[in-house]
Amino acid sequence: NNADLFVKRAEVAVLSRALAAAALLTLQTYAPSGGKGHRTSLRGGGPLTTLVVAAPEEGPPTLWAQLWPNVLTKEQIAQLPGGNRKGVLAAIFPWMGATRVSGAGQVTAPDQVHPLQAFWGMPRRIRLSFESAQGRTCSLAGPADHTLVARYRSKSYGTNYKGGWLHPLSPHYGNKEGAWLPVHAGQGGVSYRHWLGLIQDDRNENRQPAAVVSHFRLRRHPYTGNKPQSFRFHAFGYDMDNMKARCWYDETMPLHVIDASRRNEFEKRIEAIITAAGIAAKAVQRAVKEGLFGPKAEVRGDLGSIGERFWRDTERDFSATVSLLRVQLESGADPTELVLRWRANLGQAAERIFDDTVPMESVGDGAFRRIVEARRTLVRTLRGSKIATVLDLPHSPAPGRAAQNQKEANP
Repeated sequence: NNADLFVKRAEVAVLSRALAAAALLTLQTYAPSGGKGHRTSLRGGGPLTTLVVAAPEEGPPTLWAQLWPNVLTKEQIAQLPGGNRKGVLAAIFPWMGATRVSGAGQVTAPDQVHPLQAFWGMPRRIRLSFESAQGRTCSLAGPADHTLVARYRSKSYGTNYKGGWLHPLSPHYGNKEGAWLPVHAGQGGVSYRHWLGLIQDDRNENRQPAAVVSHFRLRRHPYTGNKPQSFRFHAFGYDMDNMKARCWYDETMPLHVIDASRRNEFEKRIEAIITAAGIAAKAVQRAVKEGLFGPKAEVRGDLGSIGERFWRDTERDFSATVSLLRVQLESGADPTELVLRWRANLGQAAERIFDDTVPMESVGDGAFRRIVEARRTLVRTLRGSKIATVLDLPHSPAPGRAAQNQKEANP
């Protein structure tokens, strides 16, 4: 289909052993559906992985800073679903023992192996063939190696992971049957609109962050030591369409450590400002549709890019608002002015997007009236009671209502 973004046909002839191992781990970790008997990864095809990263004052984080905050404690491991198979390496590293095949419908549940097999799942049955380099080098510019991987063989019906697996590095959502399933990367990437469910619990949508993120949030990781550290949230994964990788998303956001006595209020405020942003994003998307086509028009195509732009345009303001909110709550200051500024920023961003997308120049009288009405409705929503209620702000009459209220009070 001339869509070889991730699949490079005829470009990879041989791999160094190091890159072959990395490629094999990537396939096993993110394995998509591959036809009959070719199993998906333990978390399904295209799972989202989230980490806590200790951010240095300068330069990129070290490998240690990226990994150590996410190492599970003994207490955390004990709480994971799974069997206790001490001393049996194959229960953690499945290639150390006989393959748990699934040709006759067999499944592998957490209580049949060690819970740490979640990190080393092996749904695909693959054997690598090694050859002497003989002057050849790795096609992906891997390290020099005297032994290369030139071929591999695969066989269907590898391990089929089912039955209540909870991966410590993935956020999860609850389905109607009460099971917890891993969140997958989707179109549009990761932004602060996904904060709820990725960094703190989303009670309305029944989503919860990865275990490592929740542990950091509720019990600040001892990695901080005696020196204050700044932290970031790192999310990455493939957006998959069955076997096709459409995109690789890799996003970071700041993480804030706050005293436990202030945490509930801090998280409630964050939930409120994100909810308000969601109302504004839907309002501007609806207003653009009505301004361009009319309120009852059946529009083909996707106007989701309007909402996506709104979230992108307000990302920096969100980060600044959350940082100031933490400082104000820790100092005991009243955050009302900060929240009012956030509402104003939402309004400015939404109106700017509308004006950019629905120009009034050179339109007929009917279109002009339609655009004005759509913009007026948008402004009323942005300044109305719904957003004010969410943000716990005093209500004020929406534009156009003040004059009507005055007229009714003084007939």
